[in-house]
Amino acid sequence: MVEVLHTTAMGPFAATIERLAMRRAGRTLRQTVCVVWRFDGERCVEMWAHFEDQPAADAFWAGF
Repeated sequence: MVEVLHTTAMGPFAATIERLAMRRAGRTLRQTVCVVWRFDGERCVEMWAHFEDQPAADAFWAGF
């Protein structure tokens, strides 16, 4: 589940603050994340995610 808490945009960039709740392989990840999106026209061409606890996010996705 992803809940978008806030959004803002300027030029080709948009930013969202999101609350994530995910389950995978018996693991749970619940964090706030800031995602920066770069658009070219109407298409997203890049995105960067900045997690509240990056080591926990890395451990959640390890072995994927």
